[in-house]
Amino acid sequence: MGFDVATFDFLLTSGFSDAWDSTPIPRADTSSLGEPRPNARSQDAAGALGLALHYLNSTMSEKSLQQIFALVPATNSRYLDFALDILLRTLQSLPDASITFPRSLRRYEYLSSLIEARHPSLKGVFRFLDGWKTPIFTPGDPEVENLTYSGCYHDHYVSSVAVFDAEGVFLDIRFNLSHLTR
Repeated sequence: MGFDVATFDFLLTSGFSDAWDSTPIPRADTSSLGEPRPNARSQDAAGALGLALHYLNSTMSEKSLQQIFALVPATNSRYLDFALDILLRTLQSLPDASITFPRSLRRYEYLSSLIEARHPSLKGVFRFLDGWKTPIFTPGDPEVENLTYSGCYHDHYVSSVAVFDAEGVFLDIRFNLSHLTR
């Protein structure tokens, strides 16, 4: 999956677990002001983080996630949305997970010079993108199938993009950009 146990535990203890246990799962049929009931949930915080990370880092269908995490479709969808929101808030609270511009003109010029040395026509660039297509199972829903089908490659893909600075330091990533597969 790309995460070791130490990183998983770090995310869990850096706010994910506390948020999972202290926040009611949003539902249209209940009050958002109600008390959370972590002991009545099908997944604890570690299970919810595992669900979110599997979703972000694998090509399996949601049905497979439902089977692995023993969740019915509606619960899987609700837990996944809730866990992804908590993961985002957790990452936003971590300074090491932030994306920043160079702090000084000197740093900007240094990063730009690294890229310009390799690609002389690119002036003023200090970051770059790398994209990839992850093959996925053919969806059963025609609407979803249309979103993920790439006529150019004659297959189904989900596109993702990563951002790096000129030294190769990872800065940002976006998964499941199905609208970019066309």
